Amino acid sequence: MPNTAVLAAAEGMPQINRRRLLLGLAAASTAAATGTVALAAEAAPAENPELIRLGEELPGIVEEYQTATTVRRAIIKKWLPKWPVAPDELLGSWSGFGSRNIERDLLGRGIDRENSYGEKRCREIYTTKDLQRSLEWADQGVRRARTDRTRANAIEKRNKDAALLVVAKRYEATCQAIRDASGYEAANARREAVTKRLLTHVEKVLLEQAVTMAGVIIQAQALVAAGGIKPLYRWSAEATSEVNWSERLAASILRQAEGGAS
Repeated sequence: MPNTAVLAAAEGMPQINRRRLLLGLAAASTAAATGTVALAAEAAPAENPELIRLGEELPGIVEEYQTATTVRRAIIKKWLPKWPVAPDELLGSWSGFGSRNIERDLLGRGIDRENSYGEKRCREIYTTKDLQRSLEWADQGVRRARTDRTRANAIEKRNKDAALLVVAKRYEATCQAIRDASGYEAANARREAVTKRLLTHVEKVLLEQAVTMAGVIIQAQALVAAGGIKPLYRWSAEATSEVNWSERLAASILRQAEGGAS
């Protein structure tokens, strides 16, 4: 039974173009229902061979992306709850615009804490690097002190920094141990790489010209595959693309409605 939505959309077209579109949709739908691009190619031997080749590669890349995403998600579920809370003595002021170091979780996201006003904000955190630098300055202060009081204050500051440095090293070592044991960094890098590969592949598919409805189906499948990626990555890829992806697919569909590629 013909798709009523397609029939309705086709009402304003010349009769020959409506017929070509509906026949093309029917043939492409039959080929797509088999689940193989190869049969689509047999049904439409005149299709762009490069587009067919890219379509055949798409499922493997999608599967790799899904696997990488699943692995990363499992690591997060297991290890994120084990991430340590930073000791209060290492916390600095509430972060504002341009803050250097803030408390972060396994994924590198800022950790929100509730302030006295009930607001959720991040806190700056003193790192070993910060404290080592501060300790060096405190040592210089002790050496350059000209009065007993100044020297006593410098020594007190140095002792405080030395104690905090021990706490910071212990905290950072715990964080690094979780990163190493979880394998998150490697899993995240793998997912980032395959995300970029998938988006690049989708663009290649859409840059090719679809000769028949089988090719349009391949382009639609590629666009659907890109839809499963986080919007931020997808929008970034589209922003730097040579073409607007949705418009490119729409143009391929309209070209078929007008009688196919010229």
